[in-house]
This record gives sequence, C-alpha cells and structure tokens, in this order.
Amino acid sequence: MRYIPLLIFSLLPLSAFATERPDDKMTNDVVDVAAGLPVTIDDATVQELGTWSSQLITQYQHGVDGKNPLSIYPQLQYGLFNNAEFSFGIPYDLESVDGSHEDNLATALKYNFVEEQDFVPALALQEELTFPTADNEDGVDVSTTFMLTKHILPQYGVTALYLNASWTRFGKIEADERRNSFSAAAGFSHAITDKTALVADLVEANEEDKGRSDTIAELGFRHGINKDLILSFGSGFGLNHDAPDFSLTFGAEYGF
Repeated sequence: MRYIPLLIFSLLPLSAFATERPDDKMTNDVVDVAAGLPVTIDDATVQELGTWSSQLITQYQHGVDGKNPLSIYPQLQYGLFNNAEFSFGIPYDLESVDGSHEDNLATALKYNFVEEQDFVPALALQEELTFPTADNEDGVDVSTTFMLTKHILPQYGVTALYLNASWTRFGKIEADERRNSFSAAAGFSHAITDKTALVADLVEANEEDKGRSDTIAELGFRHGINKDLILSFGSGFGLNHDAPDFSLTFGAEYGF
C-alpha cells in the first residue's frame, strides 16, 4: 500500500472546500459511484428505503497470468432500512484463468452510520459473505469494507471524493495462499453535465496468492439515460507486474 496514502494526503487540502450533498437527483445518481460501475470505489450512501436497483457488470481483463478473463456480474440491491441496504449477486466467468466458469454467491449488508453534512463526510461499513456455490469451492469468505464520501467545490459543479478500505478473510486456503488480504481505493467523481460524470480511482489490493498484489489506475464515465437507468464505461491500467495489463468494464444499473 504505497500509493494510496500519498493520494489521500494530496486530496486532503480539498476538504477545506467541503459542501453538503447537492439536491439534484439525476446529477447525484450519476456522480454517486457504485462498486464496479465502472471503477472499484463504492459510495458511502445507500439505496433508498423500499427501493430496488438491478446492476449488470461486464469486465474484460487482458494479461492475467497470460490469460484474458471475461466475466459478467448480475446483482440486486434493496433499501432495507433508512440507512442500510442489502445486496446479492453471482459473478459468472465466461473466460477465466483456471478454466472454470461458475463463481460464488456474494451477499452484503451496507450500513451508513454517519450522514454527510457541512464538513462531515458520509461514512459506511459493509459486511460481505461469499458462499461456495461454485464447483470445487469450499469455505465462506468474509469481507469488511469502510467507505467515506465527501462532496466538495460546489462552485465548480458536483464533485465527490471517495475512500474505501477492505479486509477479507478467506474461508479455505491452499499452502501458497493468504488467509487475510487487504485492499484500499481512493478516487473522485465529477459531473461533466447534469447527466454525465467522470470517475477515477487508484486501487491497491493483495491477491489471494501469497506474494502477489495489484496496483491499478481506473478511469470511466457514468451517463444517465433517464431517471431510472444509468450506463457506465471504464478502463483500468495495471501499474505493477502482478496487475492485469488493462481492463475494460461496461455496466448498467436500473432503479425501481
């Protein structure tokens, strides 16, 4: 984790220009990022009470141990309480590094325990359980993620800063695999228009294999087709030997 602290300290002076979350719903929806749509960082805010969001993420990676994985990830989110959401989904590998195609059921509960106001950022914790539904899989993986979101610089439009930090404990490991892994991501989103946002982040993450870690820079766009549908496109670039050479991500999210 060499670059994330440097990026955080470089963004800290911007907190002097903090503002509250704006009121325009369309602009908020495209600026407020969602994990994988189209970059890694996730927003500390949650799904509105009693509403659903369906998401579909398609990602191509080039240069992962000499292979080019292609995956799709359908997911559903539901506003369980005023400040909590529940989500579940099953990624499916169309092409994978090890030749398998199925993946495991992922369920998560996100709790927004501090709402954004004035100089106070929105803060959230997410607990995720991944169950071994794929062939030849065993053990339940547990992940805990801390999320921070803060809107800044209102005189230049709608801009938000993000920070995520995660810890994962793997349920079953081989001799050459980690029991625990850590990751962090820092980034921002900015409304280019009232329907389109630019998003970018820097990600550092341990791989499950011992001695391997990824450092990736990601850039993408989110565009609101209407009040319910948002499309996204992004790309990532590996900054170290272990990371994929590059990735392409297409996403869609529909609220109802």
